Amino acid sequence: MANAPNLPKTMCAWVVTQRGNPIDVLKLKMDYPVPVTPKGSDLLIRITHACLNPADIFLCSILPTWLPCRRNPIPGFDFAGRVELAGPSAPKEFVPNAEVCASLSLVDVLAGRGTLAEFVLLSSDMVSLKPKELSLAASSGLGITGQTVVIMLNEAKIKEGDRILINGSSGGVGTLLVQVAKAKGAHVTATCSKANISMVKQLGADEVCACV
Repeated sequence: MANAPNLPKTMCAWVVTQRGNPIDVLKLKMDYPVPVTPKGSDLLIRITHACLNPADIFLCSILPTWLPCRRNPIPGFDFAGRVELAGPSAPKEFVPNAEVCASLSLVDVLAGRGTLAEFVLLSSDMVSLKPKELSLAASSGLGITGQTVVIMLNEAKIKEGDRILINGSSGGVGTLLVQVAKAKGAHVTATCSKANISMVKQLGADEVCACV
């Protein structure tokens, strides 16, 4: 395992101060402790981009901060970044500075170990190398949204030549779903607001209908 002599002891992190809308209850803490040095197959990752989901907003609004596991909790599931340190048994592809993306588990976020921070520590089993075709910014949104798209397409068993309807095609899941379905060779009819018709067409939809 490589040493990181310049690794700081503290980091900046957004923490939830009380239940409520993130815009009202998040506070930037400048001296949050950096996670411990990774062991086993764990990775310490320097976060470059984090992506909030409706799930993050929901958890901020319902979970109290007085629970022992929720003291100064950091929210956030999805992120992209670069490997800072790798545990001794981590896969060889996770070398320092390797660009990666991932989504944290619900347990991590419930315990306040989220992604709105400079560093995050997690198992390499939950991390993927960033797609070469995408930027770190774009890759940060592949977590929950991307997994949802994969589950939907697997359940629907979409194949080349199928004709499908995607309702709400301009949202997070919808925009990915249009592109992946087209890549699989499906004929895509999509619905969205009138303002987003041009954007959805650019994503590859064959037909786009405006919702009233």
